[in-house]
Amino acid sequence: MMEHFSKYIEDKMKKKFDPKRRWLRYIAHIINLTTQVLLSTHNKSKHVNAMKPDNDLIEYSSASWKELFHSIQLHDEDGHVPTVNLLLDMKVQWSLTFVIFCCIANLELSEDEWSWVQKLLLILGFAELSQHLFFSEDGPSLYLALPALEALHSAWSLHLAQFKYIDFHQALDAAIDKISEYYTKSASSDAHIMAIA
Repeated sequence: MMEHFSKYIEDKMKKKFDPKRRWLRYIAHIINLTTQVLLSTHNKSKHVNAMKPDNDLIEYSSASWKELFHSIQLHDEDGHVPTVNLLLDMKVQWSLTFVIFCCIANLELSEDEWSWVQKLLLILGFAELSQHLFFSEDGPSLYLALPALEALHSAWSLHLAQFKYIDFHQALDAAIDKISEYYTKSASSDAHIMAIA
């Protein structure tokens, strides 16, 4: 598509237009991809230990288990189940994962589970904040794209260095690598620099 647009500009305007140099990546898509890498890497690394296969806890998500889980979710003393439910199997949108874990806050969790949820909420919150930093309803926001990616990279790097986030180190490392990959790809376009200037 950019090649077609480039040819159109060159034909009509008689100006050289380099499609590779002018191509912009969609920042929300980049944040989405990096967060999906974080979640998928963390999911893969949490349950399988090749060194101690007998210690692995592999759970299956059958319809009967989902129904059982649904029936024992947060219910009142009279047995009534409130409208707050844990959304299951929502792997497509990472931002829904953020909402899911906000809902989990209303469920009864052990201290370790609660600590894990709080840490994941904090980590996902940085991606949510980066998206909000980028979007503006008042005018152009392209100049905010690279600072939003840098802020996300910085926040996740800071937490990667902290021991209390060791359960998330592999996932954070993969997500940071993905941010770096797209940041490097963005360097080939001068549009961000023109927008900042």
